[in-house]
Order: sequence, then C-alpha cells, then structure tokens
Amino acid sequence: MDNVAGDLEHLMNYRKQVSSEGLAELMSQILSPLPGVGWEYGPDLLDPEVDRLSLSLSNANSDIRQAVSSMALPSRGDGWCIALGIPPREWEIYFRANFDGEIVEVEGSQWRFKLEDGPSGAVILKFLVPAEAMPPLDGERMHELATIVATGELGEANVEKFVAAIEVVRAAPDADLWLDAASLRAQ
Repeated sequence: MDNVAGDLEHLMNYRKQVSSEGLAELMSQILSPLPGVGWEYGPDLLDPEVDRLSLSLSNANSDIRQAVSSMALPSRGDGWCIALGIPPREWEIYFRANFDGEIVEVEGSQWRFKLEDGPSGAVILKFLVPAEAMPPLDGERMHELATIVATGELGEANVEKFVAAIEVVRAAPDADLWLDAASLRAQ
C-alpha cells in the first residue's frame, strides 16, 4: 500500500505536467493492484483552488477496502489532496452512463424520492422515476443509476453511512407526496 500511496502522491505532484489522458492511464496503472477501486479527479468543492483525487471503494471487496483504508488519507500537497470517497457534486443531476457501448442519458432532476426508516437508524432511499425519464434498462442497471444519483447528491461516505438501501420505483399511487430529487441533499 505504501507504493500505491507514494505513486499517487507523486502523480499529484506532477499532475499539471500530464495530459488528462495521461493522468487516466497512469491512474489505471497505479490502481491496477486494487481491483474495484474507482477514482474521480477535479476541483475540491470546499476549496476550488485545490485539485482533489477521490478514491471510491464502493465496488471493492472487503480485503481491498481494508487495505486502502489503512493508507494515511487524506493526504495533502501543494494545491492537491487525496481522500477516500466520492464527494457530493455540484451538478444538474444529469449524466450519461455507458452500458456495453450503449450511452444512456439520465435526467435525474425529473426523479422524485422519499426516505423510509431502515435498520440501525439508516434510511431506505426510494427513487420514483417517471415513465418519460425511465431508460429502458433492467432493475440492476436502474439500481446502478440510482446509486450514482444518490452518491452525486450525498457523497459516497454519507451514502455508505446513512443509507441502508436504495430502491427504484416505476410508479406510485402517492407520487405527489414524493420530493424532487434536487432537494435530496437538503433533506
């Protein structure tokens, strides 16, 4: 893990001298011993002058999670930081997803949500997706899209800590009682 951490810090020190394609290629090489670890790179939400590399553990197995969690993070340098967890986004809840070469446009701002009591003080986050905003995808892929919306609004660490389950509902008789997805972060 020390080699991975050192390589990530080295890359961040020289990030401005590497193209975005080169950065992505180097990140893939550095993280190759850690299957399931994802990453996101961009300005920090709290300090846009700082470049933030966020490591995502949501798709990693428990051994990889434990190994990455043992790294001394967050790590900071001159104008950069490396931290665990994808932070919330400043976005319009719109994104494109690629499923086996098929690009699906997701207009999450049309989605609605409600929170229900879950186990151990966590919540069950239910998304109601209107038919006109429902991509023609199976339940597993819709769940993946809903997880992206939840993570974008709440951040990875908050989803893992406070959300017991994420569900997608295609229709609900009480749809008018559901809240706009754009208000999820505030709720």
